[in-house]
Amino acid sequence: MERRGVSSKYNKKSLCYMNIVGINFGHDGSVCVLKDGIVCSYVSRERQTRRKHAVAITNDELDLALSRSGLMLEEIDFFTITSTQSVQLLIGYISDFDIRFEIHDRHKLTENTLYDIYPDIVPQLSPRTNGLDGSSNKDIRDIRWLDQYISSARWDKGATVQEIARIDHTPLLNLVPFRYGFHYPVTVSYRGRTVPGYFINHHIAHAASSFFLSGFDESAIITQDGGVIPDLEEVHSIPYQSGMIFYGSSNTIIPLQPHYLYLGRMYETIGVTLNLDKTGVGSAGKLMGLAPYGRPIFFQNDFVGNAYDYKKRFGIHNMIKVWKYHCLNSLQKLNYSLNSFSKTRYITEQTNADIAASTQKLLEECSIAIAKASYSMLLNSGISTKNLCLGGGSALNCPTNTRLYNETSFKSVFVDPSCSDDGIAIGSSLYLYHHLLHYPIRKGQLPFSQYLGKIYSDNEILVAIQKFDQQVVSSKCSNTASLAADDLAQNRIIAWFEGGSEVGPRALGHRSILANPTYVDNWKRVNMLKGREWWRPFAPSVLEEDMQDWFDGVPGSSPYMLFTARVKSRQLPAITHIDGTARVQTVSPECGQFYRLIKAFKKHTGIPVVLNTSFNGPGEPIVETPQQAISFLARSELLDALYIGEYRLTRAKFCHAGKDQLGRSVATSKNSQDHDLQNFSVPITTLCDLAISKVSEGNHTDAIDLFIVASNHDDASAMFNLAMLYFRNNDFVQALMWLNILRIKVTNIPIENKLNQISSRMTADQIIQAQEMATNWKQYNSTSVIF
Repeated sequence: MERRGVSSKYNKKSLCYMNIVGINFGHDGSVCVLKDGIVCSYVSRERQTRRKHAVAITNDELDLALSRSGLMLEEIDFFTITSTQSVQLLIGYISDFDIRFEIHDRHKLTENTLYDIYPDIVPQLSPRTNGLDGSSNKDIRDIRWLDQYISSARWDKGATVQEIARIDHTPLLNLVPFRYGFHYPVTVSYRGRTVPGYFINHHIAHAASSFFLSGFDESAIITQDGGVIPDLEEVHSIPYQSGMIFYGSSNTIIPLQPHYLYLGRMYETIGVTLNLDKTGVGSAGKLMGLAPYGRPIFFQNDFVGNAYDYKKRFGIHNMIKVWKYHCLNSLQKLNYSLNSFSKTRYITEQTNADIAASTQKLLEECSIAIAKASYSMLLNSGISTKNLCLGGGSALNCPTNTRLYNETSFKSVFVDPSCSDDGIAIGSSLYLYHHLLHYPIRKGQLPFSQYLGKIYSDNEILVAIQKFDQQVVSSKCSNTASLAADDLAQNRIIAWFEGGSEVGPRALGHRSILANPTYVDNWKRVNMLKGREWWRPFAPSVLEEDMQDWFDGVPGSSPYMLFTARVKSRQLPAITHIDGTARVQTVSPECGQFYRLIKAFKKHTGIPVVLNTSFNGPGEPIVETPQQAISFLARSELLDALYIGEYRLTRAKFCHAGKDQLGRSVATSKNSQDHDLQNFSVPITTLCDLAISKVSEGNHTDAIDLFIVASNHDDASAMFNLAMLYFRNNDFVQALMWLNILRIKVTNIPIENKLNQISSRMTADQIIQAQEMATNWKQYNSTSVIF
């Protein structure tokens, strides 16, 4: 096959030495550096800005990625560029950076590809979407993004799910335009140097991220995300905006067929409709957690299908409009109470929960239908594979992944931890390296670690600790894993900070908040600590070798927390969701000290499982730096300790003596299967007296803990004292919350003056937050001691 524009520098002997910078300019902006086929650095912009799903890339992220890779700009051979669908590239955040639609003399090109089909590409670019970054800076320059890549009359014609299952794609398998039509050459100028670059299609970047990280020799690949809903009756609509079916073999990915599903956007829309998150940023994850509280009563098989199925059945392509109308109409037909609809404080009531359960069911059934259709389509095309790779944000839906594993002909299902848009920088660079430049996959070596964040030195950690020397107390430990396990065994909540941070949105044991899963009350405690809704579940991290003894229904290894298992034991109430399942992570020695922590916890308790959730507050990205982690500890009343590097940190003036004594009393009065502490022997008056003495000593941290214990036993005096203590500490939200709880529990107590006094110092949003927290406490209150 003839090549053109290939420098003699890139012969077969030198091809193994190749450095590529991959950039995602869309939401979840990210940069990765691929060195000789290995992802050696990765930077997510949201971790730097502390704003979730941050858009674009700045000098900071690009320079940080290069620095972590150990490479100089002069050593970079290629750039890959990708973005969110229909969103322009905001390049003005990077100084002396430009992208031109020109061929560089070191481009590697194949005849009859997108460059030849669309020689005048600029008119094809997506329209501008101004203000995406929320900035009013008029100096920010942008470059229009390319969405319309290769297409075919068959794709434009469309097909139902069953029609897709009958397609024979043999003619496409060896057509050069379809193998190479999802990239476009550009020239990148950066700080005085020009480098060949490639625009890489959004969904083929998702596909590459999943397939090339899977370790499979060959696989079916399905990508699916929020995408953009095209008007499929328009001549220039793009049929693969929401996802595609691909086939991966060796170092090649072949696009086969759009699936015309818009499930990601539909799922997100229903979450917004239920007011789970008005911005849509967190609505999908919350909807997944809410669904088990309901029944899929609105689900009907007629709704299983893609946009062309909907056109035949309902006369409209738009799946989202049809499903949303059906749900809202069904509420009225079935006489549901509309008083609680989309109201946060009543979110788990049947009106909302049944919509969530029905939508989850629809997502699962449609995904299974397209997976089965893909399997049949590949067989018709002479391809038999038992492997399935999933990419795109919809692959974060754990129950769906689990059903695909259990209920289709695919025996192995892989989802990479960066399957959402934060991973397309990785996917685009892998696509260039393997598919376009033809480098083989290294056998027996995956080009990836899930811990791609910066590893902080002992000195950097110590400097961060010194910045908080008035707020925290630190002690250097010889065995942090064992000490942390002891803390968990004594039912303390800890934060764990180790090595490089995780890629993707899930906490995988390097930036985690951990708790003992055997205490049911820890579900409430950790949700309160993180400022989350009371009903949201938590995940277990289990030793990989013990997983089958405690969970089933998932692959034997689930290292990225992307499958939902059935919990086999009643000893894990804090991580067991209302339907008896949990989003499980298996932990192997490759996870570092986190593995040794769980091994030590098993030695203490006989339980090889810990509750694991992301180390962040409400609406925040996961912490990235030591300073962010220590700041979290300093401002959190409910976090008992932070382990970071070789140090154990607690808040200043934190005295464990009285608390530890009570904690040991609790521990000795119960066994691992008994979580009812109503017979706890310490009198409430003793707890209150001890709390008051702690206040007089200036030890507000222990005083608050003791008052909370007494408050959980409905002691009005403890609730009032706790509110006043928070008030004196200027934590008005907590103060108002406890006064509202007191008003709920004891209706005749005269506290209106105090309520008004505190409310006058708060914003309207803070007042609403406090009221909702009080309602959540009422709904989820138990009598368990909160140590």
